[in-house]
Formats: sequence, C-alpha cells, structure tokens
Amino acid sequence: WATMKEQCNNKTNNKRFEFNNKKLTVLEWSAISGLNSKVIYSRIRANWDIEKAIYFPIDIKKRSKSFTAIRSP
Repeated sequence: WATMKEQCNNKTNNKRFEFNNKKLTVLEWSAISGLNSKVIYSRIRANWDIEKAIYFPIDIKKRSKSFTAIRSP
C-alpha cells in the first residue's frame, strides 16, 4: 500500500516542475528545499524562475504585518 502522501503525489492532475533533471510536484520540492509549498506555488504563479521559486529564502525582515502577497525578486 502507498501512503497518503504518495497517493497525493501520484494523481494525474498534479503539475510537475523540472529542475536539475528532476520532475517533481510542488510538495516534493517543498520537502527538499524546506520552504512551505504555498510559498513555492505562489512564486511559480507569479512567474518566478523555478530555481528561485524553490530555493530563494524568505526575507522575514522585509515583511510587514499587512503583507499579503509575495514580492518577486
């Protein structure tokens, strides 16, 4: 049997993003990079380069309490 995590990653409607010859889902990239999957997905939707979306650190100092969207680099 597959775990729930494996089953979710094997859905046919998942989008996979390729970087360094690896095609993985946002959840899988999140596990590798340590960033929240919502952050990575938001960056991809904002047309960030896949490498930056996965590995660019979050700068907490620049965020204000009213911050609602991720700024592109």
